[in-house]
Amino acid sequence: MNSATKVESKVEIVSENELVIRISNKLCEFGIPRNLKGYRYLRKAILITYHNFEMVNSVTKTIYPSIANTYQDTPSRVERAMRHAIECGYYKNVNQEFPKPKNSEFIAMVADSMRVENGIY
Repeated sequence: MNSATKVESKVEIVSENELVIRISNKLCEFGIPRNLKGYRYLRKAILITYHNFEMVNSVTKTIYPSIANTYQDTPSRVERAMRHAIECGYYKNVNQEFPKPKNSEFIAMVADSMRVENGIY
């Protein structure tokens, strides 16, 4: 008998559409209005980070330009729209015990929670 302990992880297979729905629900839980451009940009950034978590380390160099290219916008406008969406959700919530997160912190937090929920570490 092998003394090494096997740890089995349950990786949930989630379709891309289901993943987008789950991300949308998370953003709504944070109080981010769906009508803001930043909402769409955050959803896309979280999706990118979900698939490749290392991307969160280069938000300004990779994620903002990628989203700007997708939506025919500029990286600085993408960054500002995301910040505005996070601020709207943050100030809408009554419980403000924690400081408002930066864009990259928010993206990492949501993407990481989604990965953990789906058994991806």
